[in-house]
Amino acid sequence: MALEQVGYNSPDGSVQPGQHREVINCGTATILKASDSGAMCVFDTAAGSLFTLPSAVAGMYFDYAFNVKTTGEYKLLTATGDFLRGTLVGTTTTTTNVDSFAANGTTHVSVSMDGGATGGDAGGYMRVVAISSTIWFINGYLYCGTTTPTDPFDTT
Repeated sequence: MALEQVGYNSPDGSVQPGQHREVINCGTATILKASDSGAMCVFDTAAGSLFTLPSAVAGMYFDYAFNVKTTGEYKLLTATGDFLRGTLVGTTTTTTNVDSFAANGTTHVSVSMDGGATGGDAGGYMRVVAISSTIWFINGYLYCGTTTPTDPFDTT
């Protein structure tokens, strides 16, 4: 993949006035493309949404925001052969119900959120960054409402 260069690598950097990022509302299912890298992806369908990542290419990234609480399942899925590594923190309306969960980089391929214990309530945020050709580094916060957080990472 040939990347387009902005500027000429001066030590002063570059200015990009008026830059806006792409916003992708999921609906029920969206398969992301490498050309979507940098987008803000929005889980926006209460009945459930699925975002599927493209095959990892180091440097690609996606942000995820939760606009409405799911009553079904929100899911972030890697492409075949890719894995998740990193940490998500589950938070609740009380400070006593906070926990963190780690993706191991060898078997975890998805984040599954149910609108309660595994996250998926409005207000959560995640970022994934491809750090190699097979590993997506993930971090963020999942809002679990009043339910004690449980591990959202999955092997399917």
